[in-house]
Amino acid sequence: MEQQEIIDKLTAHGILKLTTETRYGTYMMTNRSSLLAEQVSNRSSADWKKAQYIIVRYDSISTESLDDCLQGWESMAQEGQFLLINESNEWNCFDASGNPVILDTILGDVNPVSDLDSELNIETPQIIYYGAPGTGKTYHAKQVACYKIAKKEKIEDLSPDERQHIGFVQFHPSYDYTDFVEGLRPDENGNFERQDGVFKAFCKKALDFPAEPFVFIIDEINRGELSKIFGELFYSIEPDYRGPEGRVRTQYNNMVEKDDPFYEGFYVPENVYIIGTMNDVDRGVEAMDFAIRRRFTWKEITAEDSINSMGITGKAEKKMTALNAALKEKGLSRAYYIGGAYFRHLKGEDFNGLWENHLKGIITEYFRGYPDIDGIVSSIHDAYCNAGEEPIQIINAQADEDEPQDNE
Repeated sequence: MEQQEIIDKLTAHGILKLTTETRYGTYMMTNRSSLLAEQVSNRSSADWKKAQYIIVRYDSISTESLDDCLQGWESMAQEGQFLLINESNEWNCFDASGNPVILDTILGDVNPVSDLDSELNIETPQIIYYGAPGTGKTYHAKQVACYKIAKKEKIEDLSPDERQHIGFVQFHPSYDYTDFVEGLRPDENGNFERQDGVFKAFCKKALDFPAEPFVFIIDEINRGELSKIFGELFYSIEPDYRGPEGRVRTQYNNMVEKDDPFYEGFYVPENVYIIGTMNDVDRGVEAMDFAIRRRFTWKEITAEDSINSMGITGKAEKKMTALNAALKEKGLSRAYYIGGAYFRHLKGEDFNGLWENHLKGIITEYFRGYPDIDGIVSSIHDAYCNAGEEPIQIINAQADEDEPQDNE
C-alpha cells in the first residue's frame, strides 16, 4: 500500500493532518497498563478503542489492516488523544488537529506508570498512601519509587546500582529513634558506639549523588510511635527546611565524628523522597500525630483502584464488588472494604476456600462485639456466594405435557 493512500485515508477520517515527511508502518498501542497489540492485524478494531495512544512504527501495512482500525482511530481523535509517528527512530508527535505536541510530555505519558511521577515532586517530597486492607499500597509505593528512580515499573527491572537508590523499612511498636536516626549500638567487640540508623545512613548515600533521586519507603508507618521514631526529624523533613540550611543537632550529635558529613548537624537532602503506607482501619491510626500528618501529602488507594491495578475480572470482580457492597450496607465505610490482594489468593474458582481461609477472619474481626455477629457474617457470606452465579433455570416438563395439542 502506498504512503499517499494511507495519508488520504487518515485525512478523510479527520484523524490527523499529516505532514509530507510522515511515514507509515505497523502499529502498536498502549492503554498505560499493557500493550494491547503489536500489529493491528492481530486484533479487532474494538481493541483500538481501548487504546489511549497509537504508536506507529515503520514496516509494511495492508489496506485491510488500516481499514480495520480507522474507526477506533477516529473515535480517539475526537477525544483529543494522540497519534505518535516514528520516523527515522525519532518521534513526531501531533494532536488530533495535527498540531505539534511537545515530545517530552508525550513520551512520558506512553509509559504505563507515567502518571506516578506527578505524585512525587519537589513540592511534595513525601507522601502517604492509605486505604482499605489489601488494596496494594506497598506495591504501589514500590512502583512509584521505581519510576522516580529510573522510569521503570518493577524493582526487578532496576540495575543493582539503581536498587541502592531505594530504602525500605517497616515500622512496628518496638521501633525507635536509635533504629531510624542514630543511637548507641554494640560493635563486634561488645563495646557501645554511636551508629547511624537506617534513614540517616540512607541520606548519606543520597549525598554522594545529589542530582539523582533517592526514595525511602516506610511500610505500615502508623504502627510505630512516630514522635519517638522521628524526633527532631519532624523539622528536617519539611520541604522548606531540606538541605544544609535546615541542619539540626541530633541527640547524639556530640558523638559524631569530624569527618562525618553530618558533623555540624543532620539534614535531609533535597533529593530524598519519603513514601509511607498505612491501613485506615489499624488501631494505631488514631494516634497519628498531627505534626506528621501535615508534613505529608495523602493519597487514598481504594478497593476500586485495586480491581484495575491487580487485574481482578470476571466472577472474582463481581464477588469482590458484592462483598464490599454488603459491608457498606452493614454501616462500614470504604476504609473497611476488601481490596483486590485478597483475591490474588484465589486458586482456580475455589471461592469457598478463599472465604474460609482469607476473607471470613477479617470480616468476623470487623464485627467483633456486635450482638448478632453470626447473622451479620452469614448475610455477607450469602451476598458473596450469590454474586456472579448464573441463576438455574428449571424447566417444568409436566407443564409442557399438559399443554393442549393442536389436532389436525
